Amino acid sequence: MSGTSSHESFYDSLSDMQEESKNTDFFP
Repeated sequence: MSGTSSHESFYDSLSDMQEESKNTDFFP
């Protein structure tokens, strides 16, 4: 469970930044 906390926080930050870039980064 210790690793999960770190991973969740890590992905949480990515989701925030990727949410905007996702539109152009993942969707050509």
